[in-house]
Amino acid sequence: MKKIIKRSRIKLLVCLIALSSIFLLYGCNNSEESSKNKELQRQKVLIQAAKGEIESDVLIKNVKIIDVYRKVTYEGNILIKDGIIIDTEADINTAKAKEVIDGQGKYAMPGLIEPHFHIDATLATPAAISHMVAPWGETTVVGETVDLAPYFETMGKDGVKAVKGYLTDQEKLPYRLLSVAPGKEVKESTTETILKWESTFGLGELESREFGTDSYLNKILLAKDLNKYITGHVLSPGEPEEVKLFSIAGLADDHQAESIDGVSNVLKNGILPQLNFLTRIDQDAVTSDQYANDDLLFSSDSIFIHEAYREGKIMYNVNTAISQGVNPIQAIRMGTLNAARSLGIEDQVGSITPGRSADIVLFNNLNKIFPEKVFYQGKLVAENLRLSQEVKQEVDSIKYPSSLNIKTTSSLDNISIKDIQSAYSVESIQAYEKEFDKKIIKEISSDGTKAKVFVKSGWGEEEFWLPITGGIIQCSYELGISKIIGTDRNNEKLLLEPRFIKCGEKFEDQFSYGINFKGSRYFVVGNSDELLLEALKTISEESGAAVAFKGSSENAILPLTIGGVASDLPGDEIIQKMNYALGLLEEAGVNTNGGWTYLYLWANGFYF
Repeated sequence: MKKIIKRSRIKLLVCLIALSSIFLLYGCNNSEESSKNKELQRQKVLIQAAKGEIESDVLIKNVKIIDVYRKVTYEGNILIKDGIIIDTEADINTAKAKEVIDGQGKYAMPGLIEPHFHIDATLATPAAISHMVAPWGETTVVGETVDLAPYFETMGKDGVKAVKGYLTDQEKLPYRLLSVAPGKEVKESTTETILKWESTFGLGELESREFGTDSYLNKILLAKDLNKYITGHVLSPGEPEEVKLFSIAGLADDHQAESIDGVSNVLKNGILPQLNFLTRIDQDAVTSDQYANDDLLFSSDSIFIHEAYREGKIMYNVNTAISQGVNPIQAIRMGTLNAARSLGIEDQVGSITPGRSADIVLFNNLNKIFPEKVFYQGKLVAENLRLSQEVKQEVDSIKYPSSLNIKTTSSLDNISIKDIQSAYSVESIQAYEKEFDKKIIKEISSDGTKAKVFVKSGWGEEEFWLPITGGIIQCSYELGISKIIGTDRNNEKLLLEPRFIKCGEKFEDQFSYGINFKGSRYFVVGNSDELLLEALKTISEESGAAVAFKGSSENAILPLTIGGVASDLPGDEIIQKMNYALGLLEEAGVNTNGGWTYLYLWANGFYF
């Protein structure tokens, strides 16, 4: 009897499995069929609207269209249905549309495309950066999350869950966010899991120094199997022997090339260079007749929200190229069609042509582009550098999961001014140099009253003589040279990494500013030991923070409560708060151009 019951159970289980398989197969096929039917109906509607058989949604009349294919302009009227361009030369006398917008003879260019951007390195959430992206005409952004996910994993938390939470409500954004899986600094399983999501556009930048390892190549092979985009990060663009290896591996682009030689080597090996005037790029690399062509594009890599809001990201690159002699339409093409082709989405975006998304920017002056109206999928989302009220309310209402809020405790409770002063003694610096193979002091004067030191200046270094008092090297108000201190939350013992930085011509007041990004590496700059101490202690109490202090009482503090990388404030409020911080520092005589961005890069191990 028991055997009969057992056999009956087995048969029942087999039947259930078979029925489940049939159900899943039917459900899958049914879902695919439904999707095909929806697309078929959508195409029919678009064609009917284009033929004038049904009413369209929007007509933008009387514009000069930037034709990025032929590199010319022509007068036209743009007809839009369901967020798609269906005609660019519509007859305004017969075209039927629910809404008619007079372009007043303005130029109409395609929405800009950002092919490589660390969205989690902006001090803001994807919703908040809408305030800096859409108003400057960017309607497509390829977004990295290689700062957020590693921080969660170093804290023993789930990096996959963190990325999923950070990308919440993407459909509400006034721009197209094409997220890529973090390719470095996370567990290989994290990359694989996120890469397999249907919503993931591609594979993010990999760790160049791990090139050729099984882990490195396996990620690329998986991306190829999934037919996903593979972004690039060539280690040394100026070295032809290295570049060819990255090309063999399958990298599609590179955002490291900075010189004419680097651009040449990358192009020669079939990799498309992304140029970035926000950091360092030789003018010749973009203005040369040989290279200002249809294979160059722009990207901005990393920049904070308040810095990008001033002149845009991709728009800044476009305008800079124009100012350096590139034909305006060619510069626009580099920020639109070239990027779309590189990403494999030319059939969807990158031009004002029928069948493409109605991502359109209206402006007046070809020689200095200032977006007056920005449309995303046929909807007006920004006007004169401000989100529309409707869009602002929608993006500001997006709530991110509480699981993204990491609680930390201060690791610098016992630090004192004596610790900071001691870090800058000649004896301590020399010991630091020996232990970590760094060079800070070049020489000491014969009378021991001053030291020639290497001082950070922009992206490079300069040499300056600084005074020595009581065995301690001092900063200089007259030369605009301050101290910069780095430390690590995870150090078993307190280690203050001393440096000097030129961040002004002449200081007018005491100041300090700093960043705690991703909760572990702290960097502060200042000319007052007391304010350096206050900045260090303040940022160490948060999972992430950006701070500024001036004089005895003025300060600006921006906690980065979301994953240690982003504020939970709306974008315009973050911009306002950070601009206030900039104002404090500028009053003290600080050159704030790129200030926090430098600290972010140093906190991530670059150039320090």
